[in-house]
Amino acid sequence: MAQYRLYGIGTRLRRLAENLLLNDSHHGARHTVLRQLVEEIGESCNLTALSGSEVVYLDRVETAAPLRFYLHPGSRVPMHCSASGKIFLAQMSPAQRRRLLANAKLEAYTPKTLTELEALEREVQRVRKDGYAFDNEEFLPGLLCIAALVPNERGPSNLCLAVQAPVMRLDMDKAKKLLPALQRAALALSRIDAGTEGSSRARAERRLWHRSGADRLTGQFPTERCRCRPPSRDLSHEIDQPRLPYRVSHSCT
Repeated sequence: MAQYRLYGIGTRLRRLAENLLLNDSHHGARHTVLRQLVEEIGESCNLTALSGSEVVYLDRVETAAPLRFYLHPGSRVPMHCSASGKIFLAQMSPAQRRRLLANAKLEAYTPKTLTELEALEREVQRVRKDGYAFDNEEFLPGLLCIAALVPNERGPSNLCLAVQAPVMRLDMDKAKKLLPALQRAALALSRIDAGTEGSSRARAERRLWHRSGADRLTGQFPTERCRCRPPSRDLSHEIDQPRLPYRVSHSCT
């Protein structure tokens, strides 16, 4: 009987792709956009990418506010309970989401985490309609996040821009008012990557997207199609850290 083998992108290649994104030559320009956004809105902002069934933090700028949640570049969070993860899920077809989530444990991190596929699918459909996503204390108690896709006119986007803040400073209504600034910054990030389609960074981004099983998109917010881009020092040693490398800071230092 003939023997058949199935091949996929392995963990080692995925790590190499992540490390390439974390060391991208455009890190300085993108970090400047993040810093300016933080100065404008006064809350922490981060740039993320999808890797497997997790969201990886590629870059982050912290607010100067005395109370903040700290997640360093290289941190990983589950896609089902993060605003960025919902954005990435919204780019996929229902069949692609089912395949990806079938192998992902929808763990309850807080009482607000969506752990049922039906509830998560309803949330993803809302994200597709609105063009932005919330994490309303679904990953960490007391933390609210709003995210938007970084546009990519050349095809699938594997970059997302998000704002995070304690719920005592930011509720969902206030977060919506930050969307214009968030979307302007996302557009600025997309322009930085213009003309880099054939670069090693672009290839690494596509590898991570294919690794997630999301290589064919049905669609662009807010209707039927979606689209989206990352840093520079060596953070490969941080990528292999546990999935919850966060801390809460109560000082400005």
